[in-house]
Amino acid sequence: MDADILAGLTLFTNFLCMAVSLWFAIYLLARSPANPLSFRAVMALLTLAFYFYTIFRQIVNPSLQMANLSSLGIILALVAAHDLTHYLLPEKKRREWYWLARGIVLSGVVGIVLLFTAPQRRPACPNPSAPGS
Repeated sequence: MDADILAGLTLFTNFLCMAVSLWFAIYLLARSPANPLSFRAVMALLTLAFYFYTIFRQIVNPSLQMANLSSLGIILALVAAHDLTHYLLPEKKRREWYWLARGIVLSGVVGIVLLFTAPQRRPACPNPSAPGS
């Protein structure tokens, strides 16, 4: 019974986070579409909503193997959030830390490439309740 309540609460919280991040992204896009700062914020919020969506789908249907997509979502959200915070710096600091910002974007790209090209590992202890075992 406690597990059902916790699962329901987790599902509701995840859905609420996805809905709020989508609402903020749409609101920002509608209010100031030509502003580069709001565009960066919209990208960060949309990638965060994508991450919450993949986690939501994985909670609703545990047989789906969406670990790569949720990892992609969080990598994109972290890179977009860093780009947004880097853009908020004063111009002098932004030029000074340009190499770090591009390094984080490059490490995100490398992480995404490794995420989808690395061979899949089999779990050490297979789940007995998983289909096909």
